Amino acid sequence: MKLDEIILKFENRSYDVRMDFIEEYDFKDNYRDYYHNFILQALNIKNHLYLSDLIDLAAWLKFYDKKLYDRYFSYLFESRHYVVKLAALDYLLDSSLERKGNQVVYEKMMLKLISTNNYKVIYNQVLMNLIALHNKNEGKYIEMLLVSIEKTNDWRSIYRIINIVHTMKTFSKNKKKVIGFIKGLAEKNEYPEGVIKLLEKS
Repeated sequence: MKLDEIILKFENRSYDVRMDFIEEYDFKDNYRDYYHNFILQALNIKNHLYLSDLIDLAAWLKFYDKKLYDRYFSYLFESRHYVVKLAALDYLLDSSLERKGNQVVYEKMMLKLISTNNYKVIYNQVLMNLIALHNKNEGKYIEMLLVSIEKTNDWRSIYRIINIVHTMKTFSKNKKKVIGFIKGLAEKNEYPEGVIKLLEKS
């Protein structure tokens, strides 16, 4: 597609058109600078679904610069919809910047977030981000995650955990323990078909 054709959809007045384009287009073109600049300037997005799509796109295109990193990190501590916070946590998990920066500060802020957040899907995802630091507290965070999983009724959170552990190399050494634990729970709990199928692939 030509850039002017992309702009018609990427900057369409309708958020639905924009989101459909992000979901369907492969972004295998030469317009990275355009997408990057647009995302950098997208500061006042009120539609939480569209904003989460933009964050996901930034991760997909590997736009891991400090401005976006700091912005999405700040979203975690603002009054934002949980889907935006999940997208931000995914972005931070995908990014390598937290490993280049101050891990102590990152870890401290993540712990602050879970101490003030009772929403399980966010709580569990923060623990995944902490585990990915692979520091001396990794074992403790694994145990916290397992305890939380056992108490989690939200199958979406279970699905996310399985998918992340299954697909990301950073969790390879913990994969057997986490997946095995969830499989044990699946024998006692009625998880949806999608969760069971994903477990079978893991």
